[in-house]
Amino acid sequence: MPQRIEGVNAQDLMFELNVAELQLDFVLRPHTAIYKSLKYIKEKSRVLDVGCAWGYLAKLLKPKQCNVVGIEIDSKVAKIAENYCNQVIVANLEDIETLQPLLKNLSFDVIICLDILEHLVRPDKFLVFFKKIFNTQWKINCFYPECSKI
Repeated sequence: MPQRIEGVNAQDLMFELNVAELQLDFVLRPHTAIYKSLKYIKEKSRVLDVGCAWGYLAKLLKPKQCNVVGIEIDSKVAKIAENYCNQVIVANLEDIETLQPLLKNLSFDVIICLDILEHLVRPDKFLVFFKKIFNTQWKINCFYPECSKI
């Protein structure tokens, strides 16, 4: 039986956990963005997982002892991600005014954007924002299935 998570009812939690389990099985296949990203992340890296969903990337990075901060728009999904991420920020990526103070004192070795940029109305504004706020040398790893918006 899964642990009780405050703010999420049992039926929603079971549904989300079942979906997360199916997703984890899928993301471990060699053709997926998460699987391909794992090789770029060194041990003990500070990772920002943009659109972290249920935290399956953070779960896969546990053996590498990475510090993973996730950003997720869905608060129910974020509650599950808290089991794997060191920190989860619930925020809309396009609300830069809200996001900026939440990220301004953090630093990362790697920023991961997996299948997320195509959901943004203005992904260019988001990437420019990230370049400004993280003004040191950093790597961003992006995978997106629909590139007509980028």
